[in-house]
Amino acid sequence: MCNGTLFPGPRKIRTGMRADNNLGIKLTKRIQIPTRYSNLNVIGNSTGSKIRRFRISKDISMNRLAKMTGLNPIHIMRIETEQGNNPMPSTLKKIAEALNISISDITEFYNLPETNAAQIVKKVRLLLGMPKIQFAKLIGVNVKTIRHWEQNFHQPSAKYLKIIYNYLDDSNR
Repeated sequence: MCNGTLFPGPRKIRTGMRADNNLGIKLTKRIQIPTRYSNLNVIGNSTGSKIRRFRISKDISMNRLAKMTGLNPIHIMRIETEQGNNPMPSTLKKIAEALNISISDITEFYNLPETNAAQIVKKVRLLLGMPKIQFAKLIGVNVKTIRHWEQNFHQPSAKYLKIIYNYLDDSNR
């Protein structure tokens, strides 16, 4: 027997889902909603918790910060909760500029070692908040050269070390 529906048989009518309250009694149902940020380390010293602290102290919502930076609010949430991959230096730079702080206020790049040229090149690039391609254009070399410097395959010449040290001095101010 087919009554014109995909499911044969009598049609079930749902009633009582929401009854009219004609007694004037206010009925409330208490439900516990799990918080989105249950795994958020607000007290910690991680990059995500520092960003969250600065954002909250400046009374900026996650959505507003996303609009200020051009990032997706989900991406901001993932950075703050440290879900997924580490954020790109350019992303951290956008967030720092939107919060009107230095990138070093939210990162630990100043604590990176400077024992060889490879570490210095990487530290300066990260302090400037630049991906390798942008840093390469700034210095005047190609990306492959930056990658080789950071992996300690090659050493920068004295000319490029001087340029890099100037940026290191500027970022320390």
